[in-house]
Amino acid sequence: MNATQVTQILKHAGWSDAAIARACGCSQPTITRIRNGRSNPRESTVIALGKLLKDLPASEETITP
Repeated sequence: MNATQVTQILKHAGWSDAAIARACGCSQPTITRIRNGRSNPRESTVIALGKLLKDLPASEETITP
């Protein structure tokens, strides 16, 4: 799974790009670019996204095939 997919899952789970950005310590436009596949995130952002995904409750709505 890549950063683009993680941001899409978080968005589907109800997270706004601004909220994801605050949690990751980056800007909202950065998260939007990552979600749209137009940016390669820094390692620190990838780690932060991974932590957000790990803390997301697993449900059928948040799991994508």
